[in-house]
Amino acid sequence: MPNDQRATMPGGRHSGSEAAGWIVTQCEPLIATSVRNELDKAMVDLALDNASWVATWVAGVVSDMTRTLPVSDPWRNLSASIPVPGKRRMRRGDLVTDLTGQGAINPRTGKRFGTWLDAVDLVGAPASADLTTDLGLAALSRPLSDDASALVAFAADGFTKARESLEAVYARSREGGRDGGRAVWSCGADAIRWAIHRRRSYTGLDDPYPAVSGFAWLVRANEFASGQGPSMVEVELQIASQRIDDDEFEALAKTPEGDSDEF
Repeated sequence: MPNDQRATMPGGRHSGSEAAGWIVTQCEPLIATSVRNELDKAMVDLALDNASWVATWVAGVVSDMTRTLPVSDPWRNLSASIPVPGKRRMRRGDLVTDLTGQGAINPRTGKRFGTWLDAVDLVGAPASADLTTDLGLAALSRPLSDDASALVAFAADGFTKARESLEAVYARSREGGRDGGRAVWSCGADAIRWAIHRRRSYTGLDDPYPAVSGFAWLVRANEFASGQGPSMVEVELQIASQRIDDDEFEALAKTPEGDSDEF
């Protein structure tokens, strides 16, 4: 996306204290609900004032999470399509022609991506119809929006594509008379949660990398705001050090009968 369109997102350098607090809430389940609510609101307020910084931080964290998944994981191989104002579309993957409108498609199921069904290949089918009572799937009890689904897809191609998809979200929201910063954070927060959930399906709940990534991108978002980078060499080295073995998906994947919509 051209730089002049990128510049339409307001904002510049920022301390990132709100984002630092918010990413910790994704790693520590015992944080008080009132604190979570305060941090959620703080991130909305930050996105209203500084959509550019938030888009950079979100794109970095989501791309870190998705790009450390095994190469054969379906979540790294999604097809996706979203409209871009002033352009045709952003597209990704072989199944993109199967999309009507926008969003993403899971190559393993051939269905639209963004529901709990996309996680059962690793965590298994839920024990009951009430997903909020299922430890393995409660985080995915609400479906992803089309924009968030597409963000997860494009993030597998790296930070730049992830940020471009968020620029498109911002621009379309503004054209529709809605607040672009709020749309960027709504889409981004859900994409981060889902990407962390997928990574934890391999690593377990004690995985420190979501916090490591979140803190690292506080600095990189400011570098980006200053026109310096971020240093992609550093990004690639960190991703390489945290990448899950390529054969892990095939080793852990459940049998296809788990991919049902009976619930």
